[in-house]
Amino acid sequence: DVLQKVNLSLRGPGSTEVELLENAKETAKQLNFDLQGYQIKVALTEQTRSSRLVRIGAIQN
Repeated sequence: DVLQKVNLSLRGPGSTEVELLENAKETAKQLNFDLQGYQIKVALTEQTRSSRLVRIGAIQN
């Protein structure tokens, strides 16, 4: 319950985890960093514009 509230605060409603490619997971493991992917579906469908995929990367040092 607490974890769900934290995830809701961090990513917003409608977020689901994305399965990452095996070679990406292996590279992350070899180079000792954490790799995560999430899909967030909260935008409303518009009739005048086609949907766009936006990718965001974040690095914490």
